[in-house]
Amino acid sequence: MKFKQARLDAGLLQTDVVPELKKVDSRADVGMLSRYENGVCLPTPPQFRVLCGLYKREPREIVTPEEVDFGVKKDRPKKDSHKADTYKLFARIPRQSVGDLKAFKEKLRVCGYQNITAWLCHCIKRLEVEYAARQKGKDRPDAATSKAVNS
Repeated sequence: MKFKQARLDAGLLQTDVVPELKKVDSRADVGMLSRYENGVCLPTPPQFRVLCGLYKREPREIVTPEEVDFGVKKDRPKKDSHKADTYKLFARIPRQSVGDLKAFKEKLRVCGYQNITAWLCHCIKRLEVEYAARQKGKDRPDAATSKAVNS
């Protein structure tokens, strides 16, 4: 990556470039430009077009395809592939069900759970046991009649 060299060849200071970048991204500052020049991160496509225009360079003169990894390599492992045996679960729980989150976490700790995930795993195991018991009850021929009698 040759961002810095291209800027120097164009006779520009970082402070000359930043106002032009701000036209396409209000967050642009000298620190951001420095990160591009040091290879820490890449500019967005609109920023890159501005830089190419300011530096009067073609994109491939500043960055070669070999220098850029856009995350599309086929041999790259998927993010969280080491967690292939887990589910990523998101749930919105009503505040009144949990109450104060700090107090809830303290309750989990006192009851021996390391975290919410451990507690949830325990709940799922209990659900499996309850489900198995209900399935077993459905298989009994007298289960339907006993429910009717008790009602």
